[in-house]
Order: sequence, then C-alpha cells, then structure tokens
Amino acid sequence: MAYSDHHFFLVYVCEFICTFLQPKHELYKPGKAYVPFDDPLCAAIGNPGSDDPKKKCDFTVQYVDGSTSGYLVRDIFTLRPDKGSSTLTFGCGNKIQSYTGKPLETAGILGLGKRVVSIPHQLRAVGETQNVIGHCLSGKSGGFLFIGNDPVPSSGVTWVPMLKKELVQYYASGPADLFFDTKATDIKIPHVLFDSGSTYTYFPSRIYGAILSLLRNDLIGKQLVQVPFEKDGTLPVCWRGREPFKSMSDVKSYFKTFTLRFTKDADLQLPPETYLVISEHGNACLGILNGTVDGVEYNLLGAISMLDKMLIYDNEMGQIGWTSGDCFPPISRTEPFSATL
Repeated sequence: MAYSDHHFFLVYVCEFICTFLQPKHELYKPGKAYVPFDDPLCAAIGNPGSDDPKKKCDFTVQYVDGSTSGYLVRDIFTLRPDKGSSTLTFGCGNKIQSYTGKPLETAGILGLGKRVVSIPHQLRAVGETQNVIGHCLSGKSGGFLFIGNDPVPSSGVTWVPMLKKELVQYYASGPADLFFDTKATDIKIPHVLFDSGSTYTYFPSRIYGAILSLLRNDLIGKQLVQVPFEKDGTLPVCWRGREPFKSMSDVKSYFKTFTLRFTKDADLQLPPETYLVISEHGNACLGILNGTVDGVEYNLLGAISMLDKMLIYDNEMGQIGWTSGDCFPPISRTEPFSATL
C-alpha cells in the first residue's frame, strides 16, 4: 500500500517499492540510478548541496510519528504502452524510524505537492498529462485518486482560486466565512488548507473554541451529554446519547451543517458526517481539533471533511474545486493515472 500526501512533494519508497510499481515486499534495487547533488531536482527538495557535486543526493522526511531517510534515484517507467517509457525521479528510503513503536503499514508515500519534484509536475514536464490531481473519499470506505484532468466533470464543480502570495507551497484558498445551520456567524477564516493526508480537521484555539461553543449551545435540550475524555479516549470531545449510536444516521438529527463560504457562489458544506465520527463506545466524537494544542498552526481541512466529495487541485489554472459524488472510480477515457483507494 502506498500513502498519498497532497502537501508532501516527493515520492519515496520505504524500503520496499510501492505496490503499483512492483509486488509488495520486493526490495527495490536502485543500482546506478542515484541522483547527484548538482542535479536541479536535488536543490528542489531543499538540499543545501555538497562540496562533491557528484555525491548522492540524500533526503530526510520528518513526520509526527516517525521519519525516513534515503537518496534520490531516477528510473524508467512504462506509463503508457502506446507511448513508450518515461524517466521519473523519486526517493528510495533506506532508514526508517517509527516513534510509535508500531511497524509501518505502507510501502511508501506518493507525494502530490506543488514543487517540481512531485510526480504530477514531472508527468506534466514529460508530456504525459496535465498537472491536475484529485481524489474522492467515500464515507462508506474506499474511493479513488487521479492525476490528470480526464475525470474532472465538465460542469457542476465549485471553483476557488489557490492562494498566490501566502502559503503558496500548499493547496490553500481563502478567506472564508463560517455559517452554521445556514446562519452567518462572526467567525472569519483567513485561509483554508486542504490536506487529505490529515485524518481530522484543525483550527487554532480561537476559531476552534468558537465552533465548539456553537455546537454546545445548539445541543442544549437535546439530551446529549458530553463524555469525559478518560471515559471514551477516541477524541477530545465526545457526546453520549440515550443509547449508543450505531450509525451516522442516528447522529445526524442532533447536529447541524457548517458551511465555509469563500464567495457568494462558492460554498463548501460540512454536514455532520464530515466532522463527526462514532467511537467504539457508540459516542459521537468531534473530528475538528484544536490545532494550537496539537501543533498545527494553520486552518486545515482534513480527510474527514472531504468525504463524499470529489476534490480537484488544478495547478494549470491555479484553482481548487469540489463537487458532491458517490466516489465510484471513473472509467478513464484517455489518461490511465488513477487508482482506487
């Protein structure tokens, strides 16, 4: 299994090559395919350089739960049998550290960020496809990921511009006003980062506190009780009903829809199923977290808030789009760069 990250910019394989390239658990042998320090893509990953320009270009990636180190390599891939092969650059990890003590569950990371070393940018550079990526994450499990503009609907997509002067390395837009149950609030959000690599959604303390207050005030008289964290342990804020919740349909009648309004014609709706999860104890837990406490400094929209929507990151036009969908994998007409999740 390969993990995708829309903010990370480099593809790397953690000890084993990604399953879509070779059978899982088969060691990847780079041979003489190492990229030297004087290669432009080595500088593109932020490497400061070396006194020896022919030295192998190394990288280190830090995550909350671990790190990976290795070298940039370059290899030949047959992406379209009718068009021959293409040369792509990616990372080969040879030192993996887990801070949690748990074994890795993935064979690597597919970096889909905006830098020139990302796979979408490289595919665009060799004429394979447009620099457009997207995904649709199903609330029932599964979904699909795509590279290229072939699956993008010709109509029905809401578009907002990507930020161009700040946070340009991320897929971000804004500002946005927050509505609750179709009613305007005084919550102004200066920017919103779209990051499917994050499970939950994060806001700094001020905005998070205001959102939590809206929910608590709206739940008054609805016979839901907030559960102490030590009684559930799933997420910081959970509510218990008269009976344990068995499905999201049991929960939706108690909670209202949030809306992020970027412009008068660009609303992103967040119904209860895109900000709540049901714990193993049958409680409804809030999937919006305090970023200040958790070390997330941005207003970050995570995967939970993208469920049952096609999200499109169009680097050609500098825009982000979304539309509701059932997240069944599309039948590609011309571009083969898609995968089920």
